[in-house]
Amino acid sequence: MSAHWAADAVAQCVMCYRTAAAQQAERVRVLDSGILILLIPPILVLGLILGMAFRKNRAVGKAAEWEATASSACGLGSPTP
Repeated sequence: MSAHWAADAVAQCVMCYRTAAAQQAERVRVLDSGILILLIPPILVLGLILGMAFRKNRAVGKAAEWEATASSACGLGSPTP
């Protein structure tokens, strides 16, 4: 049953599926490779955006931690009862 799902999952859309069904096996493999190649740039862009967001989040967290450490070392923190 999972082999049937895997065969259906290869085609990305109806147009690609019908084009692949009308072609020979070699051309189907080339079409599948083309689909995967066209998928690479959006994945790279998404990874770049997520990486930049992660780095910015870490930098903000470290800055806040540094401010808290600096203010408590200088006696500027809130007094404890």
